[in-house]
Amino acid sequence: MVRIILILFSFFIISLQLQAQMEVEGTKKVTINGYDGKQVKLSNKELAGLFDTYKSVTWTPYSIVPIKIANTDAASGVQVMSKETRVFKNGKVWEKELFEIFYFDLEGKITSMTQYARDF
Repeated sequence: MVRIILILFSFFIISLQLQAQMEVEGTKKVTINGYDGKQVKLSNKELAGLFDTYKSVTWTPYSIVPIKIANTDAASGVQVMSKETRVFKNGKVWEKELFEIFYFDLEGKITSMTQYARDF
C-alpha cells in the first residue's frame, strides 16, 4: 500500500513539474504560504523558475495522506511530511523537515500550498 501511495505521489510531483512548465495565457496563480510566514502568488511560468538558484534538491517523503475537505465540493488535497535538502549554486545548504498541504481544484490543478518547517 505504501509503495502504491509513493508511486501515485511521484505522478503528482511529475504533474506539478509539468504544470509549472506550461504557461497558459490567463492561468490562475498558485498561492504559496511559506514556512517563514510569507505568502506569494505565482504563475506557472514563475513556478518553473523557483528552482533556478539550486544546484540540486533532494526530497524524501515519508508520509503522504490524501485529504477531502468536509462539507465542500470535490476539491481535495494531500498532506506530505518529508525531508528536503537544497544545495544552492553558491554552495549554501538548506535542510529542513517539512509538513506541506497541497490543495487541488476540481480540475486536479494545484491552487495553493501551505508549508511548515523545522530544522533537522
